Amino acid sequence: MSQDNSGLIDGIIISLFEDFGPSNIFNSSPLSHVEALNVAVKGMTTLGTETAIEKGEIRSYGPIPTPRDPYITIGFFLTLDALHSEDARIIRTGRLVVFWIITRSNKTVSYISLIKQTIRRILRIYKIKTDEDLRNEDVLLKINSKFKIIETGVEPYYLTPEKNVEPFINLALVSDQAPLVIIDNNSKKIDLLIREKTTPGQKMDYIRIVNEFKNKMPKGALYKVEAITESFTIQRILSKEGLIVHQDYSDHLRIRLTDKISFDEINEFLDHQLTPVRDKIASNIIQAFDKKMTLDLNELALQTGLSEKFLHELMEYLIKSNILPKAIMENDILRFN
Repeated sequence: MSQDNSGLIDGIIISLFEDFGPSNIFNSSPLSHVEALNVAVKGMTTLGTETAIEKGEIRSYGPIPTPRDPYITIGFFLTLDALHSEDARIIRTGRLVVFWIITRSNKTVSYISLIKQTIRRILRIYKIKTDEDLRNEDVLLKINSKFKIIETGVEPYYLTPEKNVEPFINLALVSDQAPLVIIDNNSKKIDLLIREKTTPGQKMDYIRIVNEFKNKMPKGALYKVEAITESFTIQRILSKEGLIVHQDYSDHLRIRLTDKISFDEINEFLDHQLTPVRDKIASNIIQAFDKKMTLDLNELALQTGLSEKFLHELMEYLIKSNILPKAIMENDILRFN
């Protein structure tokens, strides 16, 4: 199979198991209508429509070949409530939905967890709860656009406080002091963006970590690492790759509170399906807000393994953005008035 590094995803197909059988409602892939339908029919038949998928579950399957070489696909199966159906089984278990990720890159299998998070985020942001919610053309186009950061051929990572290299989707979730690792598969280049003042020793340590990560990549020896510390150049790179995060989060991040805050609202702010660490953060914030309790960031840092500095930045951002309008920070304590 030929390999192309221009991007992780070449397009998506969205399928529904209608009362009469598989049907595609969207196709932005290089596959023709007939080829895309072939993927849906064979894929759903292979999985079996009798397989129970719990509400909220996303199950992946693949990679499997498509009718057009060198494209392969990974299917992401889930169910939505069926608004109109004469099939008792579909009414009972929900309408089967499949997001087919069409790709030429075997590396896409490493992003299965990230793609699942993206799908959950899409369902939440666009309030897709039934099969009819998914049939809206404007919504389908917006869904397609959500995968563009993966389609660019640029893979964004950051260095965690534990000095691990981890992928991210939304830069708002990453500490503004964390070094970023931007992998450009087209130019075989890795930009190490160092956004805080460092000593020569720290800089060399970051470069060493990135080189170790690079050496584990397929064909990693072909990639050149460049460390960048100049602020203007960093901003230009982030803007060019569509990773820059503007201060106006009104569309999907600014959540204004009235009398209470919900678990889903914190989840939406975080812009990801909750991991155990984010679950711990969200649960503590909700509990403190509801009961007007104090929240000790030192204790929260011990519970989550995150740095106190990062938690301070997160809480200050929540307050500054009016997401926690009744909160104040006093030393290491978050208080609610």
